[in-house]
Amino acid sequence: MNIVRAIDLGYGNVKYTTRNHHSDDPPIVSRQFPSLAVPTIVPDLQFEIGAVRRTQTIGVIVQKTMFQVGPDSPTLLSGQSGRVLDPQYCLTDRYDALMRGALAYVGERKIDVLVLGLPISTYAARKALLVAKYAGDIVIPDFGDCAKSQLVSIKRIIVLPQPMGGFFDARLSHGFADNGPGTTLVIDPGFFTVDWLVVNKMAFVATRSNSLHGGVSRILRQIADRIEQEISQKIADLSALDAALRGDLQLYVHGHVIDLAAYSSIVDAACEGACDEMLSRLGDIGDVQRVILCGGGAELFRDAVAKAFPRREFIVAPDAGAANVRGFQFFGEQVASAAINKAS
Repeated sequence: MNIVRAIDLGYGNVKYTTRNHHSDDPPIVSRQFPSLAVPTIVPDLQFEIGAVRRTQTIGVIVQKTMFQVGPDSPTLLSGQSGRVLDPQYCLTDRYDALMRGALAYVGERKIDVLVLGLPISTYAARKALLVAKYAGDIVIPDFGDCAKSQLVSIKRIIVLPQPMGGFFDARLSHGFADNGPGTTLVIDPGFFTVDWLVVNKMAFVATRSNSLHGGVSRILRQIADRIEQEISQKIADLSALDAALRGDLQLYVHGHVIDLAAYSSIVDAACEGACDEMLSRLGDIGDVQRVILCGGGAELFRDAVAKAFPRREFIVAPDAGAANVRGFQFFGEQVASAAINKAS
């Protein structure tokens, strides 16, 4: 059986599919860790005593620098920002460290089809680079010893525009017709960008698909700026603010306990502004029959998107941050199955 896996390496989180080892769950599951590759001089201490455990990260060496990546990477930041918010993100060493770390977490030594994604803004220019860089035998870290490495052999790489994963995920879960009237608009508010993609009868309409720099990070920065004014302290790392906002929790920073509900007007204005800009670039939306909302910022943008596109079928992906990687996995499985059928 062909092994198909997917990685959605975004600015906010790295989502990946892996083999499931629990009999009561589907055979393939999606997991994630923050898109933080933290440079370290020495590896994380390897110990576990009673209730004290080592951080859940793995060391990845890229260009002679060791980066720690994994679920606990925010705890290693030491006041650094950590994330790379740059349109050329996929060219950076930190992106490479995150990709190799994700492949280690995927846990396969051979992958027949690996599906990756890129933002709409860089898809055409960078997809060939990802294929060339990660096809073949790729060096990844060894979980048992970060000073050692191992190889994963990747036979085929497929790169999709990131929101296309959300389209395939919604199509699988809602079963809408491929040849129905009108077009489908997929909106993917991520950490750094808001991407949108238009699909007409299963065809990706590149001329009407685009992205803007107005994702969750902009909202977090605006809230952080307001809080900084109120407490007269600098907030460098937005990870705790991000987690509190998504979890509807209070934020603890510099000895202050802050109720983020007081900043809901900032969230609303930012989301509505991003939707207005998207509408101005989309032009005539008379043919849009269905709107699919996915991505890590889906819940923040839900009301603004519903307001911008009234009287349409409106699908909000469950566990929206993982929608793209689920769709990638589905697409990869279809490609692998078609190849097997053709060969037979």
